[in-house]
Amino acid sequence: MSDFFKRSTQVITRQEGGSTLVFEQSTGAICILNPTSEFIWERCTGEHSVEDIARELGSSFDLSEFEDGSSLAALVEGHLRLMHKAKLVELEAAA
Repeated sequence: MSDFFKRSTQVITRQEGGSTLVFEQSTGAICILNPTSEFIWERCTGEHSVEDIARELGSSFDLSEFEDGSSLAALVEGHLRLMHKAKLVELEAAA
């Protein structure tokens, strides 16, 4: 069973200079998302599994070093766990 993540309602985003800035209101933390993190962030709707996001990421970016799909899923899960720790996303129960 896979985890699903959803963006926190306590987060405000803003585009600035080609980057996405994410402000978490309860902690005051500001994060600047790189293109990979932004791609993952945009899919945090509670409807995409880690595997779904990894598959889309692999087909959208040149990530030839991640030919093994499980390695790419581990990369995505690592990004999501960091976002979760920073309170940017919430873990959704799998249906």
